[in-house]
Amino acid sequence: MVDISRRRFLAGSGGLLGFLGLNLQPTIAYAENKAESLKKGRLTTTICPYCACGCSLVVTSEQRNGKWKVLNVEGDPDHPINEGTLCPKGASLYQMCNGEQRLKKILHRKPGADRFEELDWATATQRIARLIKDPRDASFAEQNDKGQTVNRTTAIASLGSAALDNEECWLYQKFLRGLGLVYIEHQARLCHSSTVTSLANSFGRGAMTNHWIDLKNADVILAMGSNPASNHPISMHWVTKAKERGAKLICVDPRFTQTAAVADIYAPLRSGTDIAFLGGMIKYILDNDLIQREYVINYTNASFIVNDDYNFDDATGLFSGYDPEKRKYDKSKWQYKSIAGEIPEPVRDMSLQHPRCVYQLLKKHYSRYDLNTVSQVTGTPV
Repeated sequence: MVDISRRRFLAGSGGLLGFLGLNLQPTIAYAENKAESLKKGRLTTTICPYCACGCSLVVTSEQRNGKWKVLNVEGDPDHPINEGTLCPKGASLYQMCNGEQRLKKILHRKPGADRFEELDWATATQRIARLIKDPRDASFAEQNDKGQTVNRTTAIASLGSAALDNEECWLYQKFLRGLGLVYIEHQARLCHSSTVTSLANSFGRGAMTNHWIDLKNADVILAMGSNPASNHPISMHWVTKAKERGAKLICVDPRFTQTAAVADIYAPLRSGTDIAFLGGMIKYILDNDLIQREYVINYTNASFIVNDDYNFDDATGLFSGYDPEKRKYDKSKWQYKSIAGEIPEPVRDMSLQHPRCVYQLLKKHYSRYDLNTVSQVTGTPV
């Protein structure tokens, strides 16, 4: 193969395109000028603010007219998650700083108005500050009813954004705490409200318990209600690594997505029937004894014996202890049998054969989720 430099390649391409009536000299000059700027620029690292992959970025900037200007954004090759790669969203971060289509003026729509008006920074800043300060001052409490110092306001709440990076979240949090806010929310609390509850009960921690890289060690990966190939491309990189090792990817989604296109098994289902689909999977696993027995026995409540007060009514779909007037459950009916002592210990059946142990009650509960029933509910072909 002929050894050719980048400059000679561009020069040769320019000659060919010149023959075709196209002039690439301005583009070549721009590329060379940018390359020179990148050599002299300052390098800093940050985290991509978009999805939950947490990819690292290398930002190149230089000082112009007393201000730092971003010249380039690329993946950090030393970071274990993205290893220098970026998805299209991360690769476009340069435009957040320098995009010509970004709004450069403040727009304000007055109450009752049907259009936005431009505001100068001074006017907008004063109005925002006033709308924060007035309710804060009117509601600020230095002490609570017990005389304890609290220095807080309950009249203002904040809903954070998933598009803030670590540094911005830190600064925003300090700002809110300085104002005395206690209602500090984030979009992730709504997004992951079910995730946190399930993970905390299952693994004792309401957050991700493994690293993205660990996906490459999986034997089977279930993508249900998500489309990582499109929404989290860097995570899909590690799914692909697992597939290269022989792992199977199962995609469950009403739509035929990019993830479904590369899945080993694609299972379409009707929207809103996820629980029935999972119920069918649970029944199949229990019926065929596909559980990881050592883990189930030693690290879950499967062997615990449940009190006789607990029951489930197939006809009504209700568990014992339901109060129709309050529309709530009395969870005291759901307790385990225990051995009396200074620290009560649950009664257990390590063989998982006792009819009142959690494992057997689980099998009974999911016995209704046979293949035909699940297929009728979900529309997934048997």
